[in-house]
Amino acid sequence: YIKNWREVYRLTEQGTPVVLRGRDFARTGTMADLDESRCLKDLVRMARLRLRAQDALGIQVVVETGLGLGVFSGDAIGIGEQVRKLSGLAMKQVLEEEEFANIKLVVFALPVFSTANNNYNYFQMVFGDKSSLYRGKTCVVLADQDMHAIAIAAADQGFRVGQLNPGDSHGVFGEYWQNYGPGTEEKLALTTCGLLTQHHAVNPAVLDTSRYIAVDVN
Repeated sequence: YIKNWREVYRLTEQGTPVVLRGRDFARTGTMADLDESRCLKDLVRMARLRLRAQDALGIQVVVETGLGLGVFSGDAIGIGEQVRKLSGLAMKQVLEEEEFANIKLVVFALPVFSTANNNYNYFQMVFGDKSSLYRGKTCVVLADQDMHAIAIAAADQGFRVGQLNPGDSHGVFGEYWQNYGPGTEEKLALTTCGLLTQHHAVNPAVLDTSRYIAVDVN
């Protein structure tokens, strides 16, 4: 999604990005030029996929969090604000275009950890834009709250609840509010649509059932 990636990251003599510590690209200090159109298009595709999947599963209350739209959104290369806004716009577009058989409510759990770069403000600006008010048929709630608390409260009322963090591979699945370590977080990360729809958007092997081993949890 970065048009000028060859200027943003240091390259080897072969023209490939220099990788630090086995996982991080080495930055040059040049700010990134984000391909907003391409990024938004894929964010819309991912949002549509995960919402349709939950609707097909009979989910009535969808709980999502924007966590992962922090450091992973690209603040270090100057595109964080753009990505946060695009993420909100993608969800708004899909919710306005789609009609669901089962989903009755979508809750964006966006805990405010600081006044700077908090996702609540970006989603509020998108969904509360007076020049382009939200016109979807599905109710939407923005909440400065723990996604687990919302999901549990909805389930207690008898609703079938889906809980996703599409912003990155794990987010706060249990780490801060439910336990004292990352063990639960990492396990849940591997069993959610968040990992499937975000990190493997362009990896067709993820949809190849021959690569999976089905386990009967009963």
